[in-house]
Amino acid sequence: MVWWKAELRARQHAVRAAERPISITQRLAAATAVGAGIGLLSRADFQIFSTLFADRSPALYLALGAAALIAPLALYLVFSDE
Repeated sequence: MVWWKAELRARQHAVRAAERPISITQRLAAATAVGAGIGLLSRADFQIFSTLFADRSPALYLALGAAALIAPLALYLVFSDE
């Protein structure tokens, strides 16, 4: 029984050690994507967007706003370790 618990503990430690580089890579990729998005957003011409959405209904704006508020929460729940 003691040997089995030691074996189980060693496997769990190996899994945690293998997951560390993966989580670092995921966080680095997310930071890169955020940085690229901010860079692209700073180069955007917002007058194009105002003419693009000029004839749309307020429901579209409400849906886009709700998605913008819910997306970070959904990403947090997906990528949290709990």
